Amino acid sequence: EECAVHSPVPAINNVVAPTITGVSPVQATVGVTTTFTLTGENLTDTVQVSLPDCDALTVTARNSTQITFSCKPLSISPQKLVVSNSSTELFIANVDFIVDKNNPKILEGVFVDSAVENLYYKGPSLSGKTDKNGKFYYEEDQNVEFYVNKQPLGSVEGRPYVYVHDLNQGVFLRSIDFGNRVAALLQSLDEDANPANGIKLGDKAQAIFATPKPLELYGTESDFNSSLTAILMDGGINKVVSLADAKQHALQYTSADIVGGCPLAAVTVTHTGQADVD
Repeated sequence: EECAVHSPVPAINNVVAPTITGVSPVQATVGVTTTFTLTGENLTDTVQVSLPDCDALTVTARNSTQITFSCKPLSISPQKLVVSNSSTELFIANVDFIVDKNNPKILEGVFVDSAVENLYYKGPSLSGKTDKNGKFYYEEDQNVEFYVNKQPLGSVEGRPYVYVHDLNQGVFLRSIDFGNRVAALLQSLDEDANPANGIKLGDKAQAIFATPKPLELYGTESDFNSSLTAILMDGGINKVVSLADAKQHALQYTSADIVGGCPLAAVTVTHTGQADVD
């Protein structure tokens, strides 16, 4: 676990600078307003608190040795708490935003083209990034949207396994085999260019789609191929997985059990370009 860092600031003009000695708790549940307590010395009104992705952060009490604040975590993620005095950082600590696994309404799913890591997801009440096994969390009967960083890939109702071709929702998306285009994108972005061992969306993939790009997911096949190639080459990725190769890979997993990104026992799959699901 990464240690907290606190940096005492020298006294200026005989004024003793504030110091932070700790924060509690260092875990908080997504969707639940949590009260945090900072401890230290010489804590004045100029000491400020920042905690990303924690909604409605409000300082509720403070004195010279303690600051209390509350906020509601929004996504399942590690975040850095930063305490500063004017422009000087006094203290940095990791705070983990976690899911309540004891809540029967919260269910686990896996996004599959083999397992896809670091794919952003967002539902009405839960959001985060998939882990190395493609795991995400959702609530029953709620839709989940998927993204490569800021690039939207479509949505589907939450379920234990979301196969990439499940994104073929509706007649139009099935007609263009939308899910296969997403498969080509994800496989092209795989960090080690070997989707057979799982797909990891690393720093380069995240940087390319730090802002949405004009990717022609809904256009003609030619427009999609041209836009994907241009976007990836501009981001330093020179190998683009073809739609044919993407489908061949993805359909291995459409009716397979997934463990660690690999199929255990694939069954017969009809190559329709859409998932064989009820």
